[in-house]
Amino acid sequence: MGVLESIAKLDLSDEEKEALRKEYREEVQPLRTNSKRNEVDAEIALLSDAGFETAPGALAFFRQVMLSDDGEPGLVLLSDDELNLSGDDATGTKKREGISTADTLRKFVSLLPRTQEGKLDLGAQVNLSDDHGKPEEGDPSDEDKRDERRDSLGRATGRAIKPVSRSRYGGVTAGGES
Repeated sequence: MGVLESIAKLDLSDEEKEALRKEYREEVQPLRTNSKRNEVDAEIALLSDAGFETAPGALAFFRQVMLSDDGEPGLVLLSDDELNLSGDDATGTKKREGISTADTLRKFVSLLPRTQEGKLDLGAQVNLSDDHGKPEEGDPSDEDKRDERRDSLGRATGRAIKPVSRSRYGGVTAGGES
């Protein structure tokens, strides 16, 4: 039996019971908050060591969510049947599950690939067979792409779009003259 339940059973007026509850909450809440903060800081340190040290914004967001979470389900994960998933699309979930926001983030981070040392191995996600950046032979040049976009905009607006030429220091003046 907890303290709040014990207070409820005392032979006191409702005002006196509420005063005791308020005093208890004022004394205990800072202890809970500090404990939660210490737990979250420990999680943040582990994430930082695992490879998130280069993403301070992600760590700050993670910390904010963890400290703000009240432990109540913030998300309901639906079963494969409810999502009409089967075969390769199925997740293997047989029933609906409520999950807190903090637990959602923890689960996501736990599923990220890691090296044997426990560091994040996001490089494992790269598809080495893809060429990322080198244009194929015969690809349109930047100028051709620019012309295509200009023509497309002209068709959409019903007006011919003329290229604007600007010199480095001349620019376009307020009157539209260069």
